[in-house]
Amino acid sequence: MIKALQLGQARWSGVGLIAATYLYFLIFAQFGFLHRVRESLGQEYWNVVLGVMGLAGILGALFTWMRYRSGAGRAWLTVSFVGAGGGAFLAGIGLHLSVFVLSAFISGFFLSTLTVSLIAVLAEMLPLKEAGLVCGLGTGVAYFLSNVPVLFEASPLFQCLAAVLACLFGVVCAMQVPVGALVSTAEARRSMAPERRASAVESNALRYALPGWILIFMILVWSDSAAFTRIQETPELKAASWSGAGNLWSIGIVHLVAAIFAGYLLDSGRFKWLFLLAFAGLLLGWLGLEHAFAGVLPACVYAAAVSFYSTALVGFALVRSRGLSPVLLAAGVFGVSGWVGSAMGIGMVNDLGRLPLGFWAVAVVFLVLGIFLTERKVAQ
Repeated sequence: MIKALQLGQARWSGVGLIAATYLYFLIFAQFGFLHRVRESLGQEYWNVVLGVMGLAGILGALFTWMRYRSGAGRAWLTVSFVGAGGGAFLAGIGLHLSVFVLSAFISGFFLSTLTVSLIAVLAEMLPLKEAGLVCGLGTGVAYFLSNVPVLFEASPLFQCLAAVLACLFGVVCAMQVPVGALVSTAEARRSMAPERRASAVESNALRYALPGWILIFMILVWSDSAAFTRIQETPELKAASWSGAGNLWSIGIVHLVAAIFAGYLLDSGRFKWLFLLAFAGLLLGWLGLEHAFAGVLPACVYAAAVSFYSTALVGFALVRSRGLSPVLLAAGVFGVSGWVGSAMGIGMVNDLGRLPLGFWAVAVVFLVLGIFLTERKVAQ
């Protein structure tokens, strides 16, 4: 009975932690923050702060992989939320480039330690068969809230402060994290111990699966970041999609439903379909918006695709480890795919002023290659 109550608390704590983390990222890390930089300094400084944030994110992921130990999740999450919130507060009060650079470094570093340690905590306290649904619900709630008109259309300063509040909520959720693992040793995925010698299976998984996951999410994050930046910075595209209360509520609801469905797909093992549907939705939604097709429908297709891959980004390391530590998987994917892919997508549109069609053709080739690597059979 006590164990059942603990698991129930763990599930809702997991939903809250995921929602707080994603909400912070969505409304601040590369949205409210960049708009705050533009209104204070000018858009020409975007690449500077993005570069600093990306470098800090890579360092944060590497640091967490090297230093995280099982059972220490509550402390890691609390410190990470406080640090991330501090970075958002600095951006809110900043007026000079030096302050924004410092904010970018602090935010990037602690958001990265937060995301990687979050995966470790979820692996320690959630049964494998329930991880996908928890990830889907937490992701969907965050995307729904980020599209609520009063928040989405708020000033960059308000979004920075809202990010601080999201971190405070995350600290409350972190306090509910149990000390030690709740799931059985056999079912729990191993926490990363850098000194542990890899087995033959792990070596093969490192050779094929890890690069495959990095490649898959690099393509999806890059595509999404580039397309969404183009939409938000092009008045006619934004007016046809993420503009007006009706559109925003519709998109938020689609995000929530799609994320929950993605959690079901994760739990049922339909990984290839999840990634292919996500990429197809990004492409079709983008093409529909570019050609002003059927009003808000392309934006809803695009939103569903984003929820698909965003749910997978949290859940894949929990339910598809292939003998690898969830901490290692999360550090590799968040550190490389998340930060590099996001910065490259935003930077590409910022430099070119458009999203070339040829990019999508190249992207699909690398996406299929990534899926092939993750599905490759390894010697036992």
